[in-house]
Amino acid sequence: MPHTAAHHDSQPAPAQRSSGCATSRVRVEMGRRTQTAGRLSSLTPGSVIDLDRECDSPVDVYADGKLIALGEPVVVGGRFAVRVTEIIDTCESERVTPG
Repeated sequence: MPHTAAHHDSQPAPAQRSSGCATSRVRVEMGRRTQTAGRLSSLTPGSVIDLDRECDSPVDVYADGKLIALGEPVVVGGRFAVRVTEIIDTCESERVTPG
């Protein structure tokens, strides 16, 4: 599994695809980590930030800040991609603020 965060704009979420002109910003989150300001300021090329998820855990897929799906990271044509493994019921999903 890749060890870098992937943020990727993609097609609109299924709920908005039907309108034809509406778009959504899609974000993929592999995990999170709280860091002190001191630790962040000491980052250098090659530093590793470990995340709060196991490497075989699904990644979260958000559309406009709302969790819409779970998936697994894949590489397609040398680029990060996500294979969707589960659709989240957007009526029951809370709006999540990035970060």
